[in-house]
Formats: sequence, structure tokens, C-alpha cells
Amino acid sequence: MSMIRVLPKFVARPWGCRSLAPLFEMTEGVSDPIGEVWLTSMDCRVALTDSEEPTGTLGEFWSQMSSAERGSSMEGFERFPLLLKFIFTAEKLSVQVHPGDEYAQQNEGEPWGKTEAWHILHAEPDAWVKVGLQDGVRSDQVEAAWGKPELERLLNHLPVKAGDTIFVPAGTVHAIGPGLCLCEIQQYSDVTYRVYDYGRLGLDGKPRQLHLVRAREVAQLETPSAGYVTPSSLEGKERLVESFRFAVEQFEFAGSCEVAPVRDSFDLFVICGGTGDIHNEGSPGAYQPGDTFLRPSNHPALFSAREGQTTVLQITPRSV
Repeated sequence: MSMIRVLPKFVARPWGCRSLAPLFEMTEGVSDPIGEVWLTSMDCRVALTDSEEPTGTLGEFWSQMSSAERGSSMEGFERFPLLLKFIFTAEKLSVQVHPGDEYAQQNEGEPWGKTEAWHILHAEPDAWVKVGLQDGVRSDQVEAAWGKPELERLLNHLPVKAGDTIFVPAGTVHAIGPGLCLCEIQQYSDVTYRVYDYGRLGLDGKPRQLHLVRAREVAQLETPSAGYVTPSSLEGKERLVESFRFAVEQFEFAGSCEVAPVRDSFDLFVICGGTGDIHNEGSPGAYQPGDTFLRPSNHPALFSAREGQTTVLQITPRSV
């Protein structure tokens, strides 16, 4: 089984954007703002690398992958482990928190919770995120502000720019501000507990639900690993994140670039900038910003840029 192209799924959100430049052109006839572009949803369509004609869904492809193609470290993962998204924000998102694995298993019927990382691709001047409670914030202060606008002021305010990476472990209270395009890498879970949403209405015209009790049960006062990540060098790449569920690396090139196989796991390539061709079994396929490719374990890959520089995120799942 060779590498495949995963076709994006566009998801409307009340805080989303009318323009998804420079990654995508807005589909004609879309009336609602697009806030998320899901890159590895199980109902995303997939195609061969040299085609954009769908041959099935990612869920179907995953069920057909052999243990050797998934990789030895993925043994026991019946569900696809990672959900990748692009997020486009015209307004700030809700103040929210995600559960860890144990809580999600016991209360949501999910195999795991949601630890995530954000890699900033574009940021307007003064763009920000808020990640974790400030040092010294007490439990009684959190209780008094829970579900209220005051809660936002208790969070760490982090200015962000293109190229920054933020790590957000489960249990971290957080918010994403306006004027951002980022790539979100997360465990495959969409369990989100909203704590405060500015009285915003959903696309259906109704107030969006808050989840104050469960959010308080999973929120942690201290999350020391949350926040800015300092990249490290790794064999011609930058290691952006190494967590218990995924590793994120970035590489850039002009000309050609061969990416060595991963021996014990499949991996994913997300094109953040540049155009060119990706060579796999069969004919080469073109790539452009916004494209996502899944490579089975132990497969080589060769990229060749057409002009200028190409930037790629390489995401590899991890098992505990």
C-alpha cells in the first residue's frame, strides 16, 4: 500500500473566517464562516498521491491497513490516533478545557482525551493565545470566576507570531484569539468543555452550551509543560513537539528532499508552504499549501520543489 493524499473537510464555526488564504480558496456557495479544516477526519476522502479523485474515506483506508503498514508501535490502536486541523479565527474562541485519557474513558466513552499542540502559520499583529492559569492563582479565585468573563483574566496571555509552537496538555484551560491561522495536532478526540463563550450564539442562532461541571472536574491549576515550545535541531529538521502521543517536526527545502522511512509507525505530512511534487510508488503527485499525505510505515518519500522553498510538518503518532 502506497502513500495517500487526504482531502480536507471544511467545518463552519461562528468564530471562523470568510477567507482561508493562503492555504485554500473558499468554496463557492458557502454561506457560513469556516473555522476549522479537518485534515484527518475519518470521513475525509482519500485519493492516490497522483490524483484528487477520491477512492474512499480515511476510516476505510485505516481499516484496510495491515499491522506492518500501520507500524509495530500502533498495535492495539483500533481507531486512528491523530486528528489534524487548520484553524482560522476571525473572533476569539471560547475559554475551554479538554479531559485526559482516564476521564474521557470513564465519562465520555472515548479511548483517550485530548492533548494538543498549535503551530502558528499566520498571525495578525497583536495576535495571542491564552494557555493555563497564571502562577499563584488560587482555587477559590478560579471557582469565583468559573463561567464568567473574569476567568479570561486569570489565564496566561501569550503573544504569538508565525513560527511559534504552543503545547496544550489535557487539563489546561485555554483560549485562542482572533487573527490566527494555525495547525492543530491532537489526539483523535473532539471532546471540548466550554467554560465561557462571551454569550455567543451558534450558527443555529441558539446560545452555545457550556460544560461547567465537567470542565471544573478536569481543569488543573498547574500545567507546567503548557505554553511556548523551544524547537530543537534533529538531523536537518526542527523538532517542535515530542509528547506521549505525537511528535511534530518541521523541515524546509529548495530543490529535492528525501525523507527517511519511519520504521515503527505511519506518519503524516502537512504542506504549509511551497509547491512541487511528491514521489512515491507510481506516478509523482503535485503538492501545494494545505495538502496532507499519509505515509505507511517503512516507506521512503521524496519531495521536489518546483520553485522557491517548501515547508512541511511531519507528524508521527506515539504509543504509551
